[in-house]
Parts: sequence; C-alpha cells; structure tokens
Amino acid sequence: MDMNEEVRRGYTISKEMKKVWAVQLDLAKKLLEVCDKHGLRITASGGTTLGAVREHGFIPWDDDIDFQMLREDYDQLAKIAPQEFKSPYFFQTTYTDKSYVRGHAQLRMDNTSAVLFFDVFRPFHQGIFIDIFPLDAVPSTDEGINRLKSQSEKALKKLRDITCPVIHLLNKDTYKWHEAARILLTKPFVSLRKAYTEYENLFRAVDVKEAEEVAMMTFTWDLFEKTRCTKHVMDNIIKVPFEDIMMPIPAIYDEVLRRQYGDYMTPSKAPSYHGWAIVALDADRSYQDVLREERKRRMSLHKQQLLKALHLKK
Repeated sequence: MDMNEEVRRGYTISKEMKKVWAVQLDLAKKLLEVCDKHGLRITASGGTTLGAVREHGFIPWDDDIDFQMLREDYDQLAKIAPQEFKSPYFFQTTYTDKSYVRGHAQLRMDNTSAVLFFDVFRPFHQGIFIDIFPLDAVPSTDEGINRLKSQSEKALKKLRDITCPVIHLLNKDTYKWHEAARILLTKPFVSLRKAYTEYENLFRAVDVKEAEEVAMMTFTWDLFEKTRCTKHVMDNIIKVPFEDIMMPIPAIYDEVLRRQYGDYMTPSKAPSYHGWAIVALDADRSYQDVLREERKRRMSLHKQQLLKALHLKK
C-alpha cells in the first residue's frame, strides 16, 4: 500500500491514517493466517465487505476492518488464540482482558493507540484493532427472537453493573454518582467471566442446525435486521483484492450488501463509525501513554469543575 497522502473520491487520506490502515492490514493478515491454518471460516463484514467490492480496499473515510464468523468457528478461534497470537498481537475478549465487556472479540496491536472517549478510564488494552463478530443462529419465530433480545439485554445490563461503577465516578460525561452508589451498595459480587459466559450461552442455546438464518446480535440489536441472512452465508467464500491483501467475502455479497446498504455501489460519504468518539488513533504511540495523559487531563478538569461548583455555592 502506498503510504503517501492521497485523495480518494474527494476525501484526503493522511499519512497518519495510512499508517493506521497498515497496522490493521497486518492484523488482518495474521488473523486470516491463523484461521486458514485451523480451517476456520471467516469473511469480511459490513463496511469492509463493501470496501472490498466497491473500492478494492478501505472506504476512504473508514477507520477499521471488520470480520465475521459463525459461532462454532468463533468459539474455536477464541480457544486457540492464546497459542496463536503472541506479542505484538493481542486477542481480546472478556476472558483475556480485565474490564473489556463487548459482545465480540478484537485483535489488537501492542505499542499503538486506538483510544475511544468512553474507554479512557477502562484498564484494558487499547491498541489499534480489528473487530471479529460472531454470527449466531436466529430463533425461528418472532416470539423466540423477542425473548432472546429481552434476555440478552438484561444479561448485558448485569455485565455493565459489574464493570461500570468506577467509570461512573471518573468519566466526566457519565457522572452518575447515585447510580454508582446503588450498584456498589446493593449488587452482590458476581464474577465478570461467569456473567459473560451466561450472556454468550443465551446465543449458543439456539441450535444453528435447526435455524434458517444467522445474524450479528451480540454487538447491538440495532444491526439485527441488517445483518440477518441465510445460515449458508459462509458456505461459499471468495477472495477479492483489498489494498495489498486478498480479502475473503461471502459469494452472496450482493444479497448481503443490498440488505445492509441498498444501492451500495453509489458512494454515500459519511463519517466513520468511531470518528466522533476517538481520543487517539495513532500507529506510533502506545495507548498506555495516551491513557496516562488523558486521564490526568480529565481529572484536572474534574477538579476545576468541583472547585468552581463549591465557589458558586458560597
């Protein structure tokens, strides 16, 4: 990939973003090598599939790479990850990293930064990442879908109750002292890993052999209808150019992309998903340095606000 600044579709891609893209491509190559070695089915997902088909690479205003796997392959990847991903690669799930609570895995790169605003006070690895989403079996009835949605949302709230009190206290934009106190004082201690396993088991409980469709449900239910597709989506995988690698995508990509984006071959320039929330996206700085500086800055700001509030009460 050419590392110089360039303009694609009228959008300027800086040298700094090219460096970030290069790290993400490195992560993608490593992930695909591991999946190929173990015979695990994997394809690009969402905007990465769109980029592969329409741009033969990144969508110019995008800032990450997404993959998807059927649950059985996803679980196998998580099982072998500790042996296959060594530094500078880090395979991140709730089971491998303290305070990380997301419904999907991320593969991260050491000594880089991809720090989001709402994660500044969380102590997990925040290097540049790529996403790996599980595709789970969709219940065969609307009643079953609604039940799974309700159960998973309750389980997710339980997970947030376990991990959020300190964040409520420290993060300026989530100041909820009363909520933090309620959780700390009234909720019994529950193992985060145990609670997360219970959450994931809700999706494993639907037998893919008896289902007709799969969908992305552990990330956000807002994506359910857009990602819902035949369970055979991974049966036939083709590879197409994506920057300087070959990217696996579903052979039925047209069906998949039309469901998600409509007329997907007509570009509709929009900000990246993470853009509004990024504190730092840097291939040359460690997230540990960024977090140290940003936490210090915010705590100083909190102190100033507190002193101002006390002064106003006099």
